[in-house]
Amino acid sequence: MRLQIRTPLLAATFALLATPALAQETPKPKPMTSAEKIAVIDADRDGVITAEEHAAGAKKMFEQMDANRDGKVTAAEMDAAHAAMATHNGGKANADDPPPNERPMDNKRGKE
Repeated sequence: MRLQIRTPLLAATFALLATPALAQETPKPKPMTSAEKIAVIDADRDGVITAEEHAAGAKKMFEQMDANRDGKVTAAEMDAAHAAMATHNGGKANADDPPPNERPMDNKRGKE
């Protein structure tokens, strides 16, 4: 009888001890360097971006973020796009982006 009681208790104890190890956060993505950001929109691959390359890159980025194609990008659309980019770009996120709710557009919610 004692062996039957101890076995489930031991199993439960080990499960509880293992839980913190399993629940550890995954490491945060490494931010993109300036050179990596430039390379994304440097159409002629000369290592610098012109105003035209920047404008084309910004337009492409806007179109990717505007999920519902209404010509506007909400904070939710931007967050979703950045999360998707971090997943598709080897875990790299944009180091220049402030956290959600610290951006000017987040403070406009409900004021439109």
